[in-house]
Amino acid sequence: MAIYKIFPTQDSTLYSLTPDANFGMDAILEASNIIGIDGTPDVARFLTQFDTDEIVDVINNKIVTGSTTIWDVNFRTFIAEASGISNTQILEILPAGQSWNNGTGKFGDSPETTDGCTWADRSSKDIDAWSMGAVFDGKRITGSFDSTHSVSGGGNWIYEVATGINTYRVTQSFALRSNKDLNVSTKEIVNNWYDRAFVSGDKGFGNSGFLVKLSQSAEFFTTSSQQPIFKYYSVDTNTIYPPQLEFKWVDFTTVLTGSLTSSIVSDS
Repeated sequence: MAIYKIFPTQDSTLYSLTPDANFGMDAILEASNIIGIDGTPDVARFLTQFDTDEIVDVINNKIVTGSTTIWDVNFRTFIAEASGISNTQILEILPAGQSWNNGTGKFGDSPETTDGCTWADRSSKDIDAWSMGAVFDGKRITGSFDSTHSVSGGGNWIYEVATGINTYRVTQSFALRSNKDLNVSTKEIVNNWYDRAFVSGDKGFGNSGFLVKLSQSAEFFTTSSQQPIFKYYSVDTNTIYPPQLEFKWVDFTTVLTGSLTSSIVSDS
């Protein structure tokens, strides 16, 4: 099995209670629902993007392609801290619906850094608000937020329905004592990015990266009984655990030649 890894060009976390602040240079990416002292939930989601040209190069020039080639590609992030996982929690991995900018902000900046993507906007404060429902680049995009506890935003994602299920939604479940690393096959999403970039401008959809969030039932939860926190290393970590897109393929062929015979000879 051959493995080839590429690393993000940008990533950032979006926080609902600081909707105009950018966190693009933080060493941590977060998906969480934390209850403030006043009972207001602060929801975090994160974005991660990989270079389209690198993806095309791996598929065209690194993978030994053929009609029988078996290959896959996994999106992986590595846990830095997890807490509040008392029940089974689900993370959703979705293809982001619109382009966004990394920005230069960090958690705790004072004043807040407002360049780059925020909960409310894609580019910087008051510029290019996230669309919560539209047809963009030939695909339907959607988003979600709770108007009682946040302004509109939190990113968006491509949404196509087949048999009642979001076709491009990938999930991973986590239990109390399970490994909290994120490791999911995203081949269908990556193939759509590849098709749009290399095969035909009318096929697939553009690469705006992944959006990672808690399941809808776990977001904007207002009681302290449910406060799941997943913190992952970002591309700006000083560890050896940045997010990665891991391509895997079978790089050998089994060939059987000749014949093997055996005999048992007994003494008599």
